Amino acid sequence: MPSLTHSNTVQSLHSWWSDSNPVGPTISIHAAAKPLMRVMYHSQARSFIRRNRDVAVSAAVMDVYLGYLAYKYVSGATKMLVLRELSVTALSEAEAHIIVDALTPEPVLISDLLHSANAGTRLGTCRLLGRLARWASLVDNILALEVSKRLVDLTSDFLVRVDALYALSEISQWPAGARAIVGDNILFHIPKLLEASETEVRRCTSLLLGNLVCHNSTAPAVLALNPCPQLVFLSTLDDVARPSVMYALSAIGQTYDGALAVLAAKESAVPGILGLSNPWTRGRPSAMLGYLALG
Repeated sequence: MPSLTHSNTVQSLHSWWSDSNPVGPTISIHAAAKPLMRVMYHSQARSFIRRNRDVAVSAAVMDVYLGYLAYKYVSGATKMLVLRELSVTALSEAEAHIIVDALTPEPVLISDLLHSANAGTRLGTCRLLGRLARWASLVDNILALEVSKRLVDLTSDFLVRVDALYALSEISQWPAGARAIVGDNILFHIPKLLEASETEVRRCTSLLLGNLVCHNSTAPAVLALNPCPQLVFLSTLDDVARPSVMYALSAIGQTYDGALAVLAAKESAVPGILGLSNPWTRGRPSAMLGYLALG
């Protein structure tokens, strides 16, 4: 079976082995073949990736990858395999440009991947977009795919929200990306994300906030939200997220109003820390106060 390509999938799939031309009245050969097709395509994709791993990605290779991503009978595991390989490839700026050049005419495909019922496909697409967005030269192309709103929505998806936040934090490094994210109402989700039970969600959210407040166009919206009380409290609790939390607080503190907000949050945090009743934090007030003093 030849490798799928984005241009030949329709022709190759609508053969006489279709449900519209069944052989006999009681069985659909196409339906019966679907599980086997998924296995065959997974093996085929894995072989194709292995053969092309040591060579620079090309438009022809991308056409094959897009074929696997677009075809509905390719399994979520296979699409995740392709997305993971593209994420590794995107670490090279030159190859990232080739990937984006192939994706730019396909906004519907990217939307379909981000809306996939398969969590692995959604997750892999978020990671790929994050890897691509690390390059300043590509951010306008990525925003043209209109992914920002969907990534913001995915911060409410417990299965993939860490990866959605990773993509958003990469996009938010750049002024245009930060404006798009704020325009798509990410700040509405920030308070709940800072209260999330997963450390990685709190860490990525703090990093995202720090990036947003570094841009003149989006800093006022962050200051109006005033995340400082939550950030100050997290700085005393979360050892893993603390570097990102302190980055956000230091970025906020670069302006006069921001510095006042950080100081006010620190002052109000002291009595709260001394009166903690949470079993996890009850024995840590002195350490927590120490972090506040160092900050």
